[in-house]
Amino acid sequence: MNRRTFFKQTALLAVLGIGTPAAAETKPQNFRMNRFSIAGFQYYSGPDLIDRLSPGAALDLTAEPDNRHDYYAVRIAWHGNKLGYVPRSDNRHISRLLRQGVSLRAKVLEREMNSAPWQMVKVEVGLEVV
Repeated sequence: MNRRTFFKQTALLAVLGIGTPAAAETKPQNFRMNRFSIAGFQYYSGPDLIDRLSPGAALDLTAEPDNRHDYYAVRIAWHGNKLGYVPRSDNRHISRLLRQGVSLRAKVLEREMNSAPWQMVKVEVGLEVV
């Protein structure tokens, strides 16, 4: 699913009233937005925590509009430990959504101990619509 299709489906869900009390009995739908490796992983706490980052582990995303290198920077953290950033090629829409208060979920998708440091951890970011 590309971004355009994703946003069309999300808008359609809003028009149909998904998320209203009448629809509270419906099962949440998960929309995968991106999959990527963590940028800058080797420069932060990532290498020290790699053994503890198991697939499925929840990650925290924080937009950093005051970042002097990238207005759309999105920090990735695990239990308060900075792991790196969403790659610049994938961060614009994630940053915009976070700054608008949209709750996104991020998790460790896979861990490759023998890969180059910048490819060790694959992350998946998604949106859960209730």
